Amino acid sequence: DVDDKIALLESSGSCVFCNLTQGNFKGNDLEGVDLRYAILIGADLSNTNLSGVNLSNANLNGVNLSGADLSNTNLVG
Repeated sequence: DVDDKIALLESSGSCVFCNLTQGNFKGNDLEGVDLRYAILIGADLSNTNLSGVNLSNANLNGVNLSGADLSNTNLVG
């Protein structure tokens, strides 16, 4: 379930290839986490600290990034 994967991400700092569709990350501090190839379709990342996050090759279709900190975020792919 998505909530379990979010908890894993917060505790380990990594969730490569995770399906986080419709996940609610609103306002979380995810600085520096590894989300390569993650599926984030429709996720709420508004007001989230994504500084230094690796989102290379992640699926960001329909993601809410309003107010998110994207400084030094890897969005390649």
